[in-house]
Amino acid sequence: MNFKYRYDAVESYTILFCLYFIQGIPYGFQKDYLPIYLRISGYSLTKVGLLRLVWFPWLLKSLWSPWIDKISTPNRWLTVLLTLMACNAWICHMIPSTSVQLLIISLTLLNFLTSLQDIAVDGITVTSLSYTQLGVGNIAQIIGYKLGGLFASVIVIRLGWNIFFEILAMIYLFFGIYSCFRLDSILHIKSKTFADCSYEAEQIHDNLTSRMRSKIDNLIDDILQKFYLFKYSYKEVFLSVFQTEGATWMLLFIISYKLGEQALLSIFPLYLIDLGLSTKFIGFEIRIAQEIFSVIGSLYGGWLAMRSNRSLVEVTLKYVCLRMLPVTLITLVPYGTKALLRFKLFGIASTLLMCGLQLFSGIITSLAFTMMMQNAKKSHGQFYASHYSILATAELIGKLLIISFAGFIVDLVGYQILFILCFFACLLTLPIVSFGQSYSCEYVNE
Repeated sequence: MNFKYRYDAVESYTILFCLYFIQGIPYGFQKDYLPIYLRISGYSLTKVGLLRLVWFPWLLKSLWSPWIDKISTPNRWLTVLLTLMACNAWICHMIPSTSVQLLIISLTLLNFLTSLQDIAVDGITVTSLSYTQLGVGNIAQIIGYKLGGLFASVIVIRLGWNIFFEILAMIYLFFGIYSCFRLDSILHIKSKTFADCSYEAEQIHDNLTSRMRSKIDNLIDDILQKFYLFKYSYKEVFLSVFQTEGATWMLLFIISYKLGEQALLSIFPLYLIDLGLSTKFIGFEIRIAQEIFSVIGSLYGGWLAMRSNRSLVEVTLKYVCLRMLPVTLITLVPYGTKALLRFKLFGIASTLLMCGLQLFSGIITSLAFTMMMQNAKKSHGQFYASHYSILATAELIGKLLIISFAGFIVDLVGYQILFILCFFACLLTLPIVSFGQSYSCEYVNE
């Protein structure tokens, strides 16, 4: 019996890992490859940064997350969305490399579909895992997402974006078919939506589906009923978030904790390109080294989330402090660039600093996402997917704003000033996490 339980758990974790893996593939293409390609093509840092706004649909996740909660089942959502994403990727593979504008439009649509997929998968993760399983589930989420991004970077640099999108379309189609026939049975998802409808709504639904109505009338009434439910979802969901103890601090923390870190990680590779380092070294060798350390950090962070006897807030504070070491050294790099280039140590030093920052970033991210999942499970009204999506959207807002306008800041005041601003942004996280220790009892292993 225990063996079967463990086998089922491993199978569930594997499926969740794969779903987050395919979700991270377009992210890796847009985050790692596209900025480098645009920079060497002559685009200004301001334009490169603003093109990150193709992720804008992710900021609106909270607006349409009640649709995912209220309408249909997660496996059906995934089947439809992955099929549409396969069609979009196939269109992208036909776009020539010189048509950046068409690619941006297609990527914006892909991000819209991927954000819907993310809501469904997050809901499955939160509702199907117990508190003791959240650590492992969180590892599957973060590492799957990161390895998906790494896979994208390697494939694009080696094969070009046309073949990359062909492969992506086939991956989407395969998992779309798989989710249609196997997902619900493996993850033990019942054929119902995440949020239970009220008794009154069920009575209305029963009336609408009575035998006295024709099939056409029944279909129309069913659609209207879904809109009726949806009208009240926003108020219910947002109230459930802010009525959850510790949620206000959690929103402040997840918006701010990656501001300086993400600006450094997005701009520093472009800084290296402007200094004359090769695209292959930056986009391939440094990228792989970074991702290895990031995955190690995520694994260790997930292990801490499962095994640590201390509160997760207290553990997070420790590693936020340690993160200041690579941040400080990166801030000082522009002042020692000439010496490092003279002794041919710049490539090694840059790799080590980026790897160190990714290591602590992975640890902190695992801890933060575990606390987000725990907070979502405390949500009133059982709007788990929507609650978690609001928190994840807040985290994305912090990242997207800074990486979108970091290039503009560099064009305005230079790399050195941006690095200093990033240093203080990371430093600001310390008092915020310290303040969160008053909620420590909310974020402990149970």
